[in-house]
Amino acid sequence: MEPTARDLKGLRREDLATATGEGNSRNRRTDYRETREEFIEAFNSRFPGDSINPDTSFEELFTVVPDALARHNQLGISTDLGNSSEYSTPPNEPERELGMADEQENVAQAVAAVRQMPSYRHHTAPKFSEDQPRELRRFFEELANLFGPANITTEADKKAQTVRYVEVDTADMWKSLPEYSDPNFTYEDWKKKVVSLYPGANEEKRWTVADVDKLIGERARMGIYTIGDFGAYYRAFYTISMFLVQKNRMSRFARLLL
Repeated sequence: MEPTARDLKGLRREDLATATGEGNSRNRRTDYRETREEFIEAFNSRFPGDSINPDTSFEELFTVVPDALARHNQLGISTDLGNSSEYSTPPNEPERELGMADEQENVAQAVAAVRQMPSYRHHTAPKFSEDQPRELRRFFEELANLFGPANITTEADKKAQTVRYVEVDTADMWKSLPEYSDPNFTYEDWKKKVVSLYPGANEEKRWTVADVDKLIGERARMGIYTIGDFGAYYRAFYTISMFLVQKNRMSRFARLLL
């Protein structure tokens, strides 16, 4: 049963909205005029001395919000408000702060991605000893793998970083080369000059026939007593002899006779 004008007398505005069923979104537009008239009648009965114009006095109170903009009875439902500035939602400050935090984190990750060159005594540092000239090329290869992540790009920086990982005497000799201090020479030019100082480091002269003779003589003097001795000798012989065959410095027939 719907409330009458008598029932509405003395009610507060909030109670009146509940009593008239104004919160029901389906009946809001159909019951609008009836509720409006009952409210005006109840108001006039309660305050007979106040003369009001029913056509204009309640416009603001009973203005119906368009369905496209009504949100109080559609909580949780996304409504497109178009380009209306009156009902626009202010920027979300927490979201903007979150975006700034993400940007700062990306910058920090980019900085962390640039690795530092290891110290001279660090276990990951490239190492070279002059009594092992064949290790020189691997030494330069390991340095090349570190230059990129550490953002070492200039010719001078590459030279300076290289001499950090050798003994003091070796570094002094390498730095005395004209290719080191002259900016007209690249890092590759200087590296080729360094490699030329170590005959065993030259790829074309890694092994010679003298190395085969030395290996055979040492093993003949020491003897072969275990399967391990034989394996060590065979691996060394195979490595040296096959290199000489590939470089056409030893025939396959001569290799079989050794």
